[in-house]
Amino acid sequence: MNRYLTSRILIALAAVGSITQAQVPTKQPAKTAEASLTAEPDVSWRFQVAGLTKDNAPAVKTALTALSVSVYVCDACKVEQMKAGTCSKCSAQLTMAKKPIFSSVAPSPDDSSLALSLVQRRPTHLTEIETVLKKSSVTIDRAKMPLPGTLTFVASGGTPEKMSAVKTALAATAQFEDIQASLNPTNAEMHFTTKAKTSSSPTAALVAKAFESQQLQLADIWFGKTLEASASPY
Repeated sequence: MNRYLTSRILIALAAVGSITQAQVPTKQPAKTAEASLTAEPDVSWRFQVAGLTKDNAPAVKTALTALSVSVYVCDACKVEQMKAGTCSKCSAQLTMAKKPIFSSVAPSPDDSSLALSLVQRRPTHLTEIETVLKKSSVTIDRAKMPLPGTLTFVASGGTPEKMSAVKTALAATAQFEDIQASLNPTNAEMHFTTKAKTSSSPTAALVAKAFESQQLQLADIWFGKTLEASASPY
């Protein structure tokens, strides 16, 4: 075989190889759950209070702004979660940090109201807010208090039958979605975790009636994701 023909064959083979390589689809990296995470917006709501004055309003704002919770964070990746562990993005060890519960606190003595913006991944509960306000002689009218975002209702004296009945009563209000109920057999404490529908404005009084139907008393209300263990961006 002459040198000229050999060169032509080699060139042809190289061209075929290039075409074949170009037609092989490039493998795209799989999208991870972490990449699809999006930070949930803060939950804002306003409710009426009694005893709020121009004199104690600054103290109320300072005390509520100071409320914090311990979380585990990776500042480099902006990941935060309630439990210790490693970062879901870079695998670094998470560090514990104190973070404020509320992103905004606005007491208004003129109309006796209090506006709060809650960071949903940092939970708080109604009795904690009431304790802070009580120090300034301010009280909440629970019956009129609106309930926004992710919520957990707590009551004692539960049984499987009562838990089922309360869950049915809460569902019947058509104010909540995805109601999850649990019963602690050790202390008979019941938890009902749910989310207020965006088109509704349920009140604590409405929830209390669901418990009263079973001779139970609503002990507390948690705001935010109390059992959130998965990483959340911020």
